[in-house]
Amino acid sequence: MITLKKYIFTNNIINKIMAIFCTLLWGTTAPAVKLMFDSLKIQNNDIPKQIYFAGICFTLSGIFTLIVPCIKRKKLLLINRSTITDTFLIAIMQTTLQYIFFYIGLANTSASKASIISSFCTFFIIILSHFIYKDEKLTLQKTIGCMLGITSMVILNLEYSQNISLDFKLLGEGFMLFSAIAIAVPTPICKRLSFKEDVTIFTGNSFLIGGVFLILIGLLYGGNINLFSTYNFCLLLYLSVSSSIAGVLWNYLLKYNEVSKISIYNLLVPIFGTLFSYIILKENIYEIKTIISLILASSGIYMVEKVSKTNKVNLKEILNKCAIKSNKNL
Repeated sequence: MITLKKYIFTNNIINKIMAIFCTLLWGTTAPAVKLMFDSLKIQNNDIPKQIYFAGICFTLSGIFTLIVPCIKRKKLLLINRSTITDTFLIAIMQTTLQYIFFYIGLANTSASKASIISSFCTFFIIILSHFIYKDEKLTLQKTIGCMLGITSMVILNLEYSQNISLDFKLLGEGFMLFSAIAIAVPTPICKRLSFKEDVTIFTGNSFLIGGVFLILIGLLYGGNINLFSTYNFCLLLYLSVSSSIAGVLWNYLLKYNEVSKISIYNLLVPIFGTLFSYIILKENIYEIKTIISLILASSGIYMVEKVSKTNKVNLKEILNKCAIKSNKNL
């Protein structure tokens, strides 16, 4: 049955706006986290505290995400037995392992290498989609689109690129690669789970479970931090709420669209991160390279989207059905 929700998330213009909005929210988290780390005096190599902090953020994101469906249904929503394996897998991989690999990897490699390797997650997702979904074959056009995206990351980090070496350390570049894989592998599972469980519920549960594990691991290695101040609370609230909104919208987009068509928008996250770092933190950026990166990333998105199928849904038909259903209930 075609619903208004399906129309919204399959409309070609609306889903573009939503995908860009999600990546914009994720892009703002980079400067927000930097401000938080400065306030809490968390050093770049202080992994336990970073993991603990990420755990607090995602635990709160999970709680905020679950509040609305709990109030709506007037009960505490637990994980269904039929979806518990998928929910835990998403939580452990996309939240817990991804951030552990990310923070350890970032501490053992350069920021430019980390950014470039992280962009590989988009390519990994599109490759996985090729083998899982019959209608999402890896074409030459999609491959070129991904290559344009990775090139945009190289250019975005151009001022550091002269210092990029070809050495490969397991705890550095290796863990950044594992972080990208940890994002990619559960993505098709998110799509599958979205047809079994309410998107808001499984997104909230995965945030909550993954966040709790991060907190426990952070505490185990002495990562306790004092978050109690108005400034820290406001930043933490923003990070948690923005992650909640972006996570739910993104999973709805994955549910109603081709995985590759939506995932390619991940290329915009570091570009938005760079722009907001300039706006909020007054970090020095090279405007020309940022514009070139944006053009290349946008070209990559266009190439992947061009070969993706778009399901056209008639809004008038949906509204008529909603009106008929409403009249029957009167």
